[in-house]
Amino acid sequence: MADTETKEGKDESETITESGGTVEKEPSSDDTTNTPTAATPPIETPDTTETSPPAPAPAPSIAIPPPVSPSQRKSSHEKLRSYESCRRSSYETKLTSSSIYWRSFRGLLQASLVETHRAEKLVRARALADKAYASHVTAVFEDCLEDDGSAITDAKKKKKIALTKEKNAAASKGIDGAVDKKMGLLGELVESHEVLAERYAATAKLTMEDLVPELESLTMQLREEVKSVEALGDAILEELEASEEEVVKAWEIYYNAATKPPASDTPVSSAAGTNTGSTTNSSSSSTNSTPKALPPPPNRHGASDQSTEMEVLEDLSDVWIFEMRYRMSVAFLSACWDKCSAELSRLFASMKEMECTRRYRLRELLITFMQKQEQLWVGLPSTIQPALKHLMDQPVDRKSIETSVQSNIRLRAGHIQRSDQDTKPAKLKSNLGILNASPENGTFELSSPLASDLLCRAKVIEKKSSGMISHWKTTLAIVTADSFLHLFDVPSQKRIQPGAAPETAFHALVPPVEIPTEKTIKLGAKIPKNWKEHLHPAESIALPNSIISFQNTEQNSAFEIVETVINQGAGKMWGKTWNKKFYLRTLSHQDTVDWIDCLKHPKQKLGASDDTTDEETPAIMSV
Repeated sequence: MADTETKEGKDESETITESGGTVEKEPSSDDTTNTPTAATPPIETPDTTETSPPAPAPAPSIAIPPPVSPSQRKSSHEKLRSYESCRRSSYETKLTSSSIYWRSFRGLLQASLVETHRAEKLVRARALADKAYASHVTAVFEDCLEDDGSAITDAKKKKKIALTKEKNAAASKGIDGAVDKKMGLLGELVESHEVLAERYAATAKLTMEDLVPELESLTMQLREEVKSVEALGDAILEELEASEEEVVKAWEIYYNAATKPPASDTPVSSAAGTNTGSTTNSSSSSTNSTPKALPPPPNRHGASDQSTEMEVLEDLSDVWIFEMRYRMSVAFLSACWDKCSAELSRLFASMKEMECTRRYRLRELLITFMQKQEQLWVGLPSTIQPALKHLMDQPVDRKSIETSVQSNIRLRAGHIQRSDQDTKPAKLKSNLGILNASPENGTFELSSPLASDLLCRAKVIEKKSSGMISHWKTTLAIVTADSFLHLFDVPSQKRIQPGAAPETAFHALVPPVEIPTEKTIKLGAKIPKNWKEHLHPAESIALPNSIISFQNTEQNSAFEIVETVINQGAGKMWGKTWNKKFYLRTLSHQDTVDWIDCLKHPKQKLGASDDTTDEETPAIMSV
């Protein structure tokens, strides 16, 4: 497979294929001296005469040179380490910046909500105060006061007191009826209180009927919008953080697999325990230690002929699987980041629009309120002039409001950043595998897993199990440098046909990226997290433990592969091993012959991916 790792901003690619062919790399002198060579089994010539069957060919030695040289495997691993170091530094900066910017916006929204709600309470309280004042001044005009000056509000009590006062006044003055309010020194003063009470009552009524409902509506609308916007923004930031954690976990799993000391590849008869295809997180407790050197690649061989005596190897694992999942985690994070960035930009724009509308409406309502108060206070000291002037001087054009909002946000962001540095403890970061990595070598675009140096061949074929009611299914078959055959079931709804480009089938395994949106937040829908569901092979076959059977006729394009699997747990009661059988089929007899040859000798097919060219292998960041 061609190496399609590219620098950012460039579409250059390096390949070892020309015109669809493959060029096999000659082993270096270091490889021939350090790696034992495999004995080539003799070629059996068919004999048409009736003779005794030939003696079985001697079992091939398993000491075959690895498909990837130690220097090539180390170079690929170091490039990934550098890429992860550079990527993590870049994404950490962007995520921190987005988080601070969002928290600043969030604080501005809360401050806007508090300001609007306080304005509503202020206007309502002033209207109630004006109403109470009008009622008290009316009591002054009607002389319905207690001895302590408080107004009498009870109607019966007011009537009784009024009658008593009238009787006392009539008796004292010797005339019937009420005292003439226009007579004496208090006449004009009493009349002024009647006018004053009418004006306060009218102002309170207009305020309660015209301004308070508008402010209440503005507050309720703003509260709902802020609640929706905060939920959406928080969900987007949580999605970005969760996606980053997924990439870090995928990297740690890959790094532990890539740096795990290799097994001895001993036969089952001499092995003490097994671990088929899985890698433990052995380095999780030392995340900040100096990175370990890559172990030498395992000495694997391909599948054996039916007539060949086979030694079953145990504790086999495939680093490509973990590298593939890491690359796809990076792809998912990139796509998620692009969509989340667009959604956040739309969200910030809508928030600015909402803040502009709120400020404009609140300003108009407060100006109206102050103008009514000014009318009420005519003749009194102009104590409201500073407040009215402040409201009148507020900008009304969109550009000025946005500039003011932006300045406010920056000031709040700086305050939040300084507060976090002073109060929050330093978060322990996981630097597994990237400590002392060279960032200069990591500034490239991570390509598809099918461009990995650990992949030998990929092809879209058909698979069928050995069951009675089984049927042929389209599957993506991948042979890796660790002598594994992985079968990925392609979803039927994708309509991928056998013989299609492997990259097309592989991309069909990954669903579209979904992020929180305003619609999902309102509906309370949860974002599915099963995007990696089809990235787990339906079957993983260890080729060193497998036997291939094939009837070599011109019309036959199917063959049988049987893997000897070591029983685990309670399964050991039924024997130490059991056989797992599958049937595989390609489009033609010649394809089948070539594919069987690849399964038997995966080292010779390193870098060959059927029906895939460099142009058909897009960069992983565009997934």
